[in-house]
Amino acid sequence: MHIQKCDEKSAFSLINELLKVDAITKEVGKPGTDTYYKNIDVKAKYSDWEYQSFLNEHVKQFILLSENKSQYLAHLFNHLLNTLNLETDSDGHDYSWMWRNTLEDNEQTRHISGVKEYLLILLRDLSIALIKKDSNQFKVINQELNQNKYKWKIFERLSIYLSVKFLEIDLNLTNRLISNTGLYENLHTRNEYSLLLDSAFKLVSKNTQHTVYDWIEDGFDLKNTSRNMRSLKKIHLAKKILKITKITGK
Repeated sequence: MHIQKCDEKSAFSLINELLKVDAITKEVGKPGTDTYYKNIDVKAKYSDWEYQSFLNEHVKQFILLSENKSQYLAHLFNHLLNTLNLETDSDGHDYSWMWRNTLEDNEQTRHISGVKEYLLILLRDLSIALIKKDSNQFKVINQELNQNKYKWKIFERLSIYLSVKFLEIDLNLTNRLISNTGLYENLHTRNEYSLLLDSAFKLVSKNTQHTVYDWIEDGFDLKNTSRNMRSLKKIHLAKKILKITKITGK
């Protein structure tokens, strides 16, 4: 593989060819019965292991060494978008909270698998690496991720996660995100919102903190907590916030 020895345009054309995927439709059950359904899966043109290795060993290096990092990163975001468009059902959900329940690395997520998760982790790591080198990339990448064409929730989740990793680059954005408690109410963005709240609550304004306090207080259903999972989750969240407040003295 001599991608780095090509000119950038030729190299990226080769990368695009090697990253192409196919949508494989599997039918389960007998058509016309309640047990029948179609499952659409995205497969690389070679093994998953080879696909992941190519991303990590060649694509990542190409982007980091490129003179047009932002442009090629945007192309890769678009590639993930197209991949999700191939696989995702017409109900409008990407189900990313199932195949990647958090953008953070932990025991649950250390064994990644499948084309879309490989792409997601590459994009996460590349975004973090580029922002570490140049903080201006934070705004550039967030603007890209928040374009209307990126309709799937995984892009919003990645955008929130970048604020988790770089809390103080844009405190106004951090305040807006934490004030948007609907991000917790939404199952798709709950984990990233919780990470941001844990990391940034002590940094945000008093007004933002009070917004969160009021939201938690309004959401309690103490008579039915044994049956109300949302209330139980909010109680747990409240305890964490109280712990943060106690530690920081805010």
